[in-house]
Amino acid sequence: MNSLHPASSPSCANHIHASTLSSSNSSNRSGISSIFSCSLQSKSDIWLLDYGANEHIVSSLNWFTSYHKITPKPVNLPNGSSVLVEYVGTIHFTSHFYLENVLFSPSFTLNLISISKLCDSLKCFVTFHNNKCFL
Repeated sequence: MNSLHPASSPSCANHIHASTLSSSNSSNRSGISSIFSCSLQSKSDIWLLDYGANEHIVSSLNWFTSYHKITPKPVNLPNGSSVLVEYVGTIHFTSHFYLENVLFSPSFTLNLISISKLCDSLKCFVTFHNNKCFL
């Protein structure tokens, strides 16, 4: 299994950790399906798979293979606040696993992958099992 890290970063100890988040009451699940994190110390290396998100958003320009400046646009968050994004680009984890039209927000402290956008762009599906996620 490959870890999620940009081409320019050091290796993340070659693993991905995934865990499902839910409250003690199984009928009250959060909108976060799973967390992926490398073994680096920075919070900007945490990846969330979110089935309610409309956009991919990252917290560091270092993740991008390529990016360009756009007219600033607000992105509304589920808590009612919004963040301003000024860059969009592409991130390649492998030659077959990549994200396009990823937004950059320096005010984020994690990285968000929209499951619906991922499935649409890669023509794939995502399956969750206990503490694993399959593309």
